[in-house]
Amino acid sequence: MLRLGIVIVLAALLGIGGGMLQYNLSYQDIDERFADFKANTTPVVAVEKSDATANGPKQVQAEKAPKVEVPGGTTHDFGTMQQGSKKTHTFVFKNIGDAPMRLDVLGSSCRCTIGTLADSLLNPGEETGVTLEWKATGVLDEFSQTATIGTTDPEHRQVLLSVKGIVARTVLVEPPSINLGDVSVAQGAVRTAYVFGYGDIPLEVKSVTWGDEKNANMVDIKVSPMEIDPERFAHHSRAKGAAKIELFVKPGMTLGPINSRLVVDTNIENVTNVDLTVTGAIVGDLQVMGGPSFEVDKNVLNFGTVLSSEGATSNVHLSAQGDLRDTLEFEVVEVIPKDSLQVTIGKPKQQISRTLYPVTCTVPKGAPPAMFPGTSSKNFGKVVIKTNHPSIPEVRINFRIIVE
Repeated sequence: MLRLGIVIVLAALLGIGGGMLQYNLSYQDIDERFADFKANTTPVVAVEKSDATANGPKQVQAEKAPKVEVPGGTTHDFGTMQQGSKKTHTFVFKNIGDAPMRLDVLGSSCRCTIGTLADSLLNPGEETGVTLEWKATGVLDEFSQTATIGTTDPEHRQVLLSVKGIVARTVLVEPPSINLGDVSVAQGAVRTAYVFGYGDIPLEVKSVTWGDEKNANMVDIKVSPMEIDPERFAHHSRAKGAAKIELFVKPGMTLGPINSRLVVDTNIENVTNVDLTVTGAIVGDLQVMGGPSFEVDKNVLNFGTVLSSEGATSNVHLSAQGDLRDTLEFEVVEVIPKDSLQVTIGKPKQQISRTLYPVTCTVPKGAPPAMFPGTSSKNFGKVVIKTNHPSIPEVRINFRIIVE
């Protein structure tokens, strides 16, 4: 029994030893592959191929890059500018990086220029100017203009520059334009405008001229200095001088539209001329007014083709101006075609500068055929209206009308 126990123990020992030997032989290659990993506990460092040397790997250095700096800031206040004056400001751009930097104007709401650069690049340590220019042409209380400068700085691809300020109202005309409306040829018109000076010296209006030479002889202009009434012109209390302009449109000016201007010449530097637009129309005391179907220049009402079975109605107005506008009387004395067209005059409607008398033109149902196409002066239909106006005894309206 003792011998048998010894044999079993020896066999077990031999089995364990053989198993360990086999394990070592089987995994020998794997242990060798990971030997360095198990032995090396220091952090791994990325290495560029060009940096590998016999002395071992080198740590990669940061890539060189440009870096933009605007030492004086990116905003400039021009302060108060006189209207018509021009100012500039130069922003300094500096490259404080370690690689060349390119500058480009990407967009601007005012004039913007970049200083001359060699090959459009700003080398490390170099600086250049970016100039913004603004001309105060409008009458604005405040203004702000910007320019966007592109750079190759990876952290600041765009730099926004801005200039701001206040435009002094050097010369201000009130109102800025004159609309005469419809002016009676028999009466003319009178309009008034005012000029205020905000310059460093008192305003002096040297002259005011009418812009349209063709009818300049039908206009009178009077200019006179005036004291600024603090109650009437409270919002112009800071003005240094003012003048009153009176425009007289004489009776008898040629009928038709007015599209002219008043040119105001002053003693204020940089603002010598101020244009004041004047619009309107010279009309007679009586005129015919209508909608899209009425041709004013030809005095023609286009009825077109009307079916007798349906009939049709169109309206125009007699526009009366002048002292007699509310005392006028009208009578329809002739209608062609008289059997196919009926014309009546309604009650007057008073407006601010005129009185309108409605004229209703009707083709009644069942009207007989009529052919007045208006292709020549001989084949128009017409209506004649008698008036009690001393200088306009009658008003005529032509018709293009076909009744089928």
